[in-house]
Amino acid sequence: MDYSLNIKISDIIFQVFCNEAGPKRLLKKYFSTFLSDQEGPPDMRISITIDKGWQARPEVMSHTIWDTDNLSVKTQSFDAQIDFSKKEANVVHDPDCGIAWPVRVLSSWVLMRKGGFFLHASSILDEERRISYVFSGPSGSGKTTIARLSQKKDTVLTDDTTAVARRGDSYNAYATPFSGEYGPVKKNTGGTIKALFFIKRDTRFGHKRLSAREAIQQLFLNSRIHTTDPVITDNLFTTFEHFVKKVECYELSVKPEPGLWRYIDDNIG
Repeated sequence: MDYSLNIKISDIIFQVFCNEAGPKRLLKKYFSTFLSDQEGPPDMRISITIDKGWQARPEVMSHTIWDTDNLSVKTQSFDAQIDFSKKEANVVHDPDCGIAWPVRVLSSWVLMRKGGFFLHASSILDEERRISYVFSGPSGSGKTTIARLSQKKDTVLTDDTTAVARRGDSYNAYATPFSGEYGPVKKNTGGTIKALFFIKRDTRFGHKRLSAREAIQQLFLNSRIHTTDPVITDNLFTTFEHFVKKVECYELSVKPEPGLWRYIDDNIG
């Protein structure tokens, strides 16, 4: 029996296969807003095998090796081998851990391969102008608060993990299934990034334009890919270097009140 489904994250189609019906039902529920009926070959085929004999591993277990077209990932809950030239990924998974996790990790690698990245950020879409504003920062910095303040203004793409995708010389922000306290994403959409803000809580609003060096440093701190592999680090640096040349990046001081958008409209546009 075919336990498969198509998932669309950013504009990338993943065809996910599993050797059991139960995990497919869980994936279908978790990715409900991101299911796709698009025909044609997917960007990546992910085959997931549930290993009932999986041996427990330390929580800190994480190891990644990238060699041109091949990526090997080992974590606490799964092993994965990705062949980018064949557009195939094979995953062996711990049955006691969340089945959505390997899809999240693998989709971040595929996005990076295409010049994009996952960012720890909330993002808001101006539906009329099709532009987006991205607000990045660690847990507790105010990403979900900004999402709640924005819900009556425009479309909240996400309050936790934003997919940043390169489109020639511009970048789009997209919703992802990986939400935080705000709750599940309601619409799978995105738009061209107008500005990226690295946020910090304060008693008043304020902002300053970041230099390329400052912005790249913040991108490394808030990227959803953390690695010590020098090849991957160099690849990320090249991606971030191009990004900050094309997108205005700011440090934004935020207080939790609706005046946020008036401040942004008046000072940044």
